[in-house]
Amino acid sequence: EEVGRPINYHSYVSGIAGPEVAVMFAEEGINGAHQDPQYNVLYRNINMIRSFVDACEAKQIMSFANMAQIDGAHNANATAREAWKVMPELMVQHALNSIFSEKIGIDKSNICLSTVPPTAPPAPCLRIDLPYAVALREFFSDYKMRAQMNTKYMDSSTREATVTHVLNLLTSVLTRADVQSTITPDEGRNVPWHIYNIEACDTAKQALIGMDGLMDMIELKDTGELRDKAREIKERAVLYMEEIIEAGGYFEAVEQGFFVDSGNYPERNGDGISRKIKGGVGEGTVYERDKDYFAPVTAHFGYNNVAQYDENAIDNPALLIGGSTFENPEKIVYIDELDDFD
Repeated sequence: EEVGRPINYHSYVSGIAGPEVAVMFAEEGINGAHQDPQYNVLYRNINMIRSFVDACEAKQIMSFANMAQIDGAHNANATAREAWKVMPELMVQHALNSIFSEKIGIDKSNICLSTVPPTAPPAPCLRIDLPYAVALREFFSDYKMRAQMNTKYMDSSTREATVTHVLNLLTSVLTRADVQSTITPDEGRNVPWHIYNIEACDTAKQALIGMDGLMDMIELKDTGELRDKAREIKERAVLYMEEIIEAGGYFEAVEQGFFVDSGNYPERNGDGISRKIKGGVGEGTVYERDKDYFAPVTAHFGYNNVAQYDENAIDNPALLIGGSTFENPEKIVYIDELDDFD
């Protein structure tokens, strides 16, 4: 009631069952989800080819459901040994997933960059993080910004994490955040308590209300260190992308360990995550569709020989079965898995 709209959950369309999860989310009405095959490849070692084919299907479904699609680039600065050094790579990952999503058909207004300020005190976090935030918004002005607080430098002290989170929220206000996600300040314990989820929302609400109207009174400088650093990050990202192309493409670059290397590109420390094109979970499970391949469902990606059954159903294959679960939710079969003692 207070903000005039629902506060919604978003979740992850990832793993070896990505398309199936996307279907479930579309049926359940989830209004936003992470979908980024790079997350599968780098952090779950799911085969690259399988991950990108699955992503086509999942993104097509998300496009149909008008879901906000959030990428997974922020995981690089949660994983890297020194998070502030992966800023050029973060921009490259944002670029790859955004243009991929756009080509599959997701509306630009539903494509969100998953941004997390890379640093935390005792580092001068605003001085490091703000140029990165500005660079992102200048490079990716066509897309939305989803902001989340830093989880990398978080231990068991909720007080310390909360201070970092307020500074992160200041970065959101100084730049722009279309979707402000919260993160529990005790995530470093790995078994976060729900009360801290509530307190994370309360912290965000209190900080954002307190800074309401701030940008009506101040503005970011057009010259000096802020702009110089933002330009430097963008230049490093462009050079990074050029080297990926030179290496033969994304798959080859991953195999050569380009990603989550702890060097500030073009510096390399040789400790990046390497995955094999012919390896990983689900390797060898992608098959070319037969000439008479047919799937009578909505929002299906790629070749689908509907015309052999009904040329009038080419743009609506589910017509042939009287609508799929997307059109007719009553077709969804819910399973009550709870035991009596649950």
